[in-house]
Amino acid sequence: MVAGLLVAFLAADGTAARTSPQVLPKPVTVNVKAGEFFYQLKRVGSTTLAVKKGTKVTFVVKNTGATVHDFAFSSLSKKTRYIQPGGSAKLVITFTKKGRFPFLCTVPRHAERGMAGSFLVKA
Repeated sequence: MVAGLLVAFLAADGTAARTSPQVLPKPVTVNVKAGEFFYQLKRVGSTTLAVKKGTKVTFVVKNTGATVHDFAFSSLSKKTRYIQPGGSAKLVITFTKKGRFPFLCTVPRHAERGMAGSFLVKA
């Protein structure tokens, strides 16, 4: 009986007919080149690096340097493993909030020497 009343209420209200599924942004890939002592980020298929809130981003990090590096979003508690010279790693993050998200290399003194930046997520 309760189910019947709920169906009748939704049909009369029209809420069920107007509700549409939420459309999420398409996933994005960002290539990250890491070296001494820099990061170079490039979004695949776009000239802009920023993404919309709700976007799933795969960071593909390639270490082109001569020493170990990683790629970390400390405020999100997300990071790659240490990447050996010539190696690569992936980091997948779905950005659920807008803002600037700082990233850095957590190897001692690397961030201070230039391996840091921020990633922009728009509303």
